[in-house]
Amino acid sequence: MVKKAILIVLILFFFTWDGIWWVLGVRPVSPWRLESMLNSSTSRPLLLDVRTPTEYSWFHIADAIPSSGLFFGSDSLNTKEKRTPIVIICMTGHRSVFLAYRLKRQGFDEVYNLTWGMLGWVLTGGPTIWGNG
Repeated sequence: MVKKAILIVLILFFFTWDGIWWVLGVRPVSPWRLESMLNSSTSRPLLLDVRTPTEYSWFHIADAIPSSGLFFGSDSLNTKEKRTPIVIICMTGHRSVFLAYRLKRQGFDEVYNLTWGMLGWVLTGGPTIWGNG
């Protein structure tokens, strides 16, 4: 009985978590959708990886810009084009939503959060650079 209650609470938490960010304008993008966006010549997004430098050095998506300073507020995004699609990446998809929300509030139109983060990307077979590559 206790295990069922815990499971129900966890499921509700995850749906509520994603739902709150959706309402606030942060759109999730699945690893499969991101891969198709990266293969598109028309809507290739800017990839901002907000993981720590150590996490980034373990593995990352090609062309992802290490941007941990953006997450902590010590850096600012240097793009004047507010319509550029931006995908924010972290390890599990839970840190990145905070920066995605902040960018939405700054007027960026297309801001996405990579669902399940880099772990989801790797587990679904997304092309990955291992090490500092």
